[in-house]
Amino acid sequence: MQDRLTGALIGLAKAYQGNEDVANEQTDKLMIEGLFTTITNVSFNNDTIQDVIDRVHAENCFLPVALLL
Repeated sequence: MQDRLTGALIGLAKAYQGNEDVANEQTDKLMIEGLFTTITNVSFNNDTIQDVIDRVHAENCFLPVALLL
């Protein structure tokens, strides 16, 4: 699960690369939370990790909408 989270975070970083002006405080906090979850092994609860993955994917979906604004 942590590998999937790492992959989702890489995808989020790539999506916002070159579009940093669209990222907001929520994006930054989500990235930090995801990194903290993976590097410190603070939670081996798969449901918790899946929740973070889902929120990262949702944030990725926000980018195309934000670029239209």
